[in-house]
Amino acid sequence: MNLPIHSFIFLHRDKYITEVVYPEKILVNKNDRGLKNLAENNLFDTIPDVSLLEAISEE
Repeated sequence: MNLPIHSFIFLHRDKYITEVVYPEKILVNKNDRGLKNLAENNLFDTIPDVSLLEAISEE
């Protein structure tokens, strides 16, 4: 689907606070970039920190 950027909302959660991230506020005049690639590259800071899980699995 070719949906406009303003139809997406991302959530970023710190320990106790959940923030809403609007991509249209970050991507001003950057319509040439794919939203999926930007989300996979963590531009919106939405990928959780899994370092603790990796440390546990190494033991």
